[in-house]
Amino acid sequence: MENKNAYSKIFVMTKDDIKEDICKWQYHTHTPYDFGIVIPDEFLQQYIEKWLDDFTQSCSIYNESRPFTNDRFVNAIRNYMKRLSSDKIASLIKSANEDFIYNAFVMKDKDIIENSTNKYEIFGIIIPTDLLQLYIERWFYHFKEGSYINKNAGKCRLLSDVTFRTALLIYINEINTDTIASLIQTGNKDFFYSAFVMAEVDIKEDAEYVYELFGIIIPKNCYRVI
Repeated sequence: MENKNAYSKIFVMTKDDIKEDICKWQYHTHTPYDFGIVIPDEFLQQYIEKWLDDFTQSCSIYNESRPFTNDRFVNAIRNYMKRLSSDKIASLIKSANEDFIYNAFVMKDKDIIENSTNKYEIFGIIIPTDLLQLYIERWFYHFKEGSYINKNAGKCRLLSDVTFRTALLIYINEINTDTIASLIQTGNKDFFYSAFVMAEVDIKEDAEYVYELFGIIIPKNCYRVI
């Protein structure tokens, strides 16, 4: 992880991104921005590919990437994401961590807001229709395994999309009784207290908390499992 963080700070898009005037000694160490390696145009694609693969595992890569101050780099990232093949998108969904799953994917091109103040909304990977089921399965995995559910799952950009919420509800409603029993027994504490409901009326469309948007209805024959 140290190497990943280092390369996100070392590379820049232009010489103007190297701020010689802020060169200072702090505890005998230069600040991260008083030097930089300018990425040649012929290596920009390679840099973006590595950046995206690393971003799937650590949001710090995104937060600390100096090239993101450059509009040309941001546009290159957007264009690269739009050209991703279905196979590559499927691979990203399968391997990505929780933050990437919640923040990097969108349903439609209009969900990418170039001038947004939210740093994640300026780009997005559009989920192909045939990969929506795979995404939901991965989303549900992170939801089941994660902590601070309302805070973390609430960051998911797709929850604002009606089509996605409908598909998620269908997926949850189709979970069979044996799987529900297993989830009750193996889900972590946050999942156990947030994901289950007694009846469909407990699921709210205009919910204050993200977990109230959906719910796993406990079958009567699972009452004894709780």
